[in-house]
Amino acid sequence: MRKISTGTPAVHPRRLAPALGGLGLLLVVAGCGGGGSGDEQATGAGTGAPPDTACPVVVDLSGWQAFTALAGRITAGEAVSAADLAALGEQASFTVWRESMAPVVPKPERVGNFLEEAFWDELGRTSERKAHADRRDLGLSYRWSWERRARVDSLAAVVATEAWACGLLEHTRGWIAPDRLPRPVRIHAVPGQPELRWHDGHLVVDTGVLVAGGPQQLQRQLAGLLYRNLEAVDGINPLEATGDTAVAHVFRILRNEGLATWIEDLPHTYFDRDHPRLRRVMPVPEHFYQSTLRVAEICGAVLPRLFADPQEMALRGQDFARTLAAGGAFSQGGYGMAAVIAGRLGLPRLQEAAHSVPAFVAAFQEAALLNGDDRPLPGALGHEPWACVAPLPVDVYDRLLPLLERESGPR
Repeated sequence: MRKISTGTPAVHPRRLAPALGGLGLLLVVAGCGGGGSGDEQATGAGTGAPPDTACPVVVDLSGWQAFTALAGRITAGEAVSAADLAALGEQASFTVWRESMAPVVPKPERVGNFLEEAFWDELGRTSERKAHADRRDLGLSYRWSWERRARVDSLAAVVATEAWACGLLEHTRGWIAPDRLPRPVRIHAVPGQPELRWHDGHLVVDTGVLVAGGPQQLQRQLAGLLYRNLEAVDGINPLEATGDTAVAHVFRILRNEGLATWIEDLPHTYFDRDHPRLRRVMPVPEHFYQSTLRVAEICGAVLPRLFADPQEMALRGQDFARTLAAGGAFSQGGYGMAAVIAGRLGLPRLQEAAHSVPAFVAAFQEAALLNGDDRPLPGALGHEPWACVAPLPVDVYDRLLPLLERESGPR
């Protein structure tokens, strides 16, 4: 769940990890520690734009540099002790990475174990390896980045420039209130699982993700992760709620995930085919719109009955949430909702509607109605991709909007 998702993810009460059904997927995850600015938790030797520049982003490469220094000693045949291996886990950026796993924080020795797995032969190990999934996966990921260290260095140098920093912040403009952003935004580059993480105002980037996806794609991915953690509307987990509360919070999640997925441009994500895990990330854009159609269909099939019978709503509201959660409907279906708003009504309207759940759903309904009745199939040539999106049934929308305003506040 914290690395590559190959199925339907569990629901976080605040935000969902994006999912592509049966496809492998880069998972942008939120660690514990809340949304603090991180100013008082600056760690490591930072590079990049200082906080007083127009684009206050600091890229900390000290974790990567410590890793390559120790790996270089190992591959050069130097004697390296268990304490030397464990010390990497105590390095500042690796500490941020470990602490993002809270409440189960790996000990520094675990990082040493991962490094040992990656350089088993060079360390002269002859005993039987432990068949532990995390150890195997992290060892493989460490080795992949090490073997492409020149590429990591080259791309990390790009990420550490002020131009790249300004590009990242540009992707947050209009989406994240400036006073919500950490100042500076601190990014730690370390080898790890193929993921991006957020912890207590810090972003952690796996060096494999950087190499496999590139710096420009990373800008959007990090902007989406910042959005999930700084601007997502808080609320109840719909899979743990009942009745119309569960129904209402389904649309909160559709709003949160739809906007974050739109910012990170998930349908057009691409990773190098030689990455052992990320090569499985091959999103198909039309699947996102098919998922949005499925949302409208399920709403039309289920919600009239629930709205008509309070007892049925009380019994089946959570079932409705679970049905929509299946198959990645939250991230994919929410993306299609955001895309049709931007396509029909324009980006400023999407950003305006982003401020509340009822406003998002109302803007979606207005935009989708403009698609008319003669809609193309998803992916049809000669049509805008969002032109296939259907609105919610009118009777459902008329009952749903007052519920959302009751649960989330007015538009």
